[in-house]
Amino acid sequence: MTRRAWIAGSVGASILALTACSLLVDSNESACAIDSDCTARGTAFAGARCEANRCVSPALAHDAWVESGQAAEDAGSGPWRCAGSIKWGGADPTRSLLVTLPFWEYLQSVPATGLLVKTCALADLECSVPASQGLTNAAGVVSLSTYAGFDGFFLATPMGSDDWFPTIVRVLPPPLGDINIGNTAAEHSDVLSTIVLSNIGQTLDPERGHLVVQAVDCDGALAPGVVITVASADSASFRFYTRERAPAIELTSTTVTTDSPEGEAFGGYTNLPVGNTEVVLTLASTNQVVARARAPIRKGTLTTFTIPPTPL
Repeated sequence: MTRRAWIAGSVGASILALTACSLLVDSNESACAIDSDCTARGTAFAGARCEANRCVSPALAHDAWVESGQAAEDAGSGPWRCAGSIKWGGADPTRSLLVTLPFWEYLQSVPATGLLVKTCALADLECSVPASQGLTNAAGVVSLSTYAGFDGFFLATPMGSDDWFPTIVRVLPPPLGDINIGNTAAEHSDVLSTIVLSNIGQTLDPERGHLVVQAVDCDGALAPGVVITVASADSASFRFYTRERAPAIELTSTTVTTDSPEGEAFGGYTNLPVGNTEVVLTLASTNQVVARARAPIRKGTLTTFTIPPTPL
């Protein structure tokens, strides 16, 4: 299945365009004990690894959330059946992987060239000690090395005279194999500020950070009816959700619509205090918490990512 988050420049913020896929599992056909149990199943499982007794394609391995067989059975069916039983694989610094990030200018639909992109630890908001870094090429693409289970972020900042709005990209679950994140939008600072002001009447505080996330359920489907809460939000912060690619002030949770090519399920905040904080996803209908994720908030920067059900 495919998880998607598009950038919608007209919603008042750039939104991470990220493609992620899930395990090959949920049936006895993909149960395994060792890697060779997977590869023995034929070409469809070529290169697959055995993770938590399930065969995981290397192309899909970054989406390494697993619900145990008994927990899944006990939880029954429904889009949130896995909530509370998610387990992610741990980090393995001895296993390297490559993350490819293509950046595009949203409004012009052209490659965002000349962005300096760094691989950063969560504790290093300024990314003063990047693990790897590179410039986007003429196609707007950069590939960076990191390790399996990397739970940090990627920081994209402008070089030279370009005025790209700095962007932090998070990937959840932490990647376990080589991945291509998919088109990630970039926008010029003056354009983004104008969009935010005209759509939701907010001025972006250069001393604060901003957040846009997309909620997906256990099947990787866009999730309506999810309340997004940020622990550090204060009276200067402004929460919004989107509908048809624009903030709708009356909304109190995520919504999904077929009228928008993005499908929506977006929400976020402007003007959050700087620092690492926690984002919590709660079902509006039941008040059930389905996800908790750390979010690095950097001044003058947009943080973006898709949030699936997480370990609680």
